Amino acid sequence: MTNKLQRILVCPLDWGLGHASRCIPLIYAFLAEGHEVFLAGSGTSATLLKQTFPTLPFIPFESFTLRYSSGSSQVWAVLKALPHLFKCIQTERKELATIVKKHRITQVVSDNRFGCYCQDVKSIYITHQVCVKLPFPFGFLEPLVARWHRNIMEKYDECWIPDFQELERSLAGKLSHPKRIPANAQYIGPLSRFKTVVKHDVLDSDSVIGSASKMPKQFQGSTLTLAILSGVEPQRSIFEGYLLDSLQLEPTDKVVLVQGLPQHGCTPYYVGKVEVYPSLDTTTLQALVQQASRIICRSGYSTVMDMHALGKLPACTFVPTPGQPEQEYLAAYLRTKNLG
Repeated sequence: MTNKLQRILVCPLDWGLGHASRCIPLIYAFLAEGHEVFLAGSGTSATLLKQTFPTLPFIPFESFTLRYSSGSSQVWAVLKALPHLFKCIQTERKELATIVKKHRITQVVSDNRFGCYCQDVKSIYITHQVCVKLPFPFGFLEPLVARWHRNIMEKYDECWIPDFQELERSLAGKLSHPKRIPANAQYIGPLSRFKTVVKHDVLDSDSVIGSASKMPKQFQGSTLTLAILSGVEPQRSIFEGYLLDSLQLEPTDKVVLVQGLPQHGCTPYYVGKVEVYPSLDTTTLQALVQQASRIICRSGYSTVMDMHALGKLPACTFVPTPGQPEQEYLAAYLRTKNLG
């Protein structure tokens, strides 16, 4: 990236909160460099970004969304959604061109949105899933899907992979380290809204985002079990219902469940011994993660990066979303490395 100040549009996929949360440290980095940042998106991911950066301009920009089935397989749900996905890619391209022209955008940063590239400005694509995992029995189609995804990535000027370049340090394993990566791809290191070191030419030097967090009074001196939810419905709600029952038996002094619903505010309530928060601000959530002796969460990659940033991977019990091969792979991969 040149030294010239940019007008940067950041537009993450609305598929749970992970794509938006890992854009947060990049947005801080852009702002620190003096660039203008515009946010664009929809759904809960848009809510998270607007709450985190209330003074930044926000542009409604619908993202592809998927509703999972309530069963253990998501194959049919994904197949049904494919026509909608391809239509969304074309719609995104047209809407993006309008946004770029209207707001005089000079650079676009897209987190896993397939259609958010524009030939008139520099376009950057963020993904850790360079190698796409498919559910059984469709594994034989992975090379074909990989070629299709590579074609998408190569439409962008740059592809940023949020992981360590060295395979032995990798948090995503084969997902981010296939045999061959696109020529425009580069590893930028893990990203976390809690604490991260971003190594890229958007910065003059390493930049640490996040600071020491103060533990809320009601949790000081307590042992804590923390459950953090996110992801696609109805699986998010199904997991919540299971946890609200099973967490009643936790032996720790405090049990906290964060629903991952930023649109519902931060006011807590109790279900038995479980203190439930629809969402929490980043500082408080970081403090709870740091104190928790046990953390129960999905094995989404953004969550993995957050736990790594705070040194809490060994405290995690990762529960993959049923039928989501990427999360199933990550949970198994981290277990083989004795992390989670």
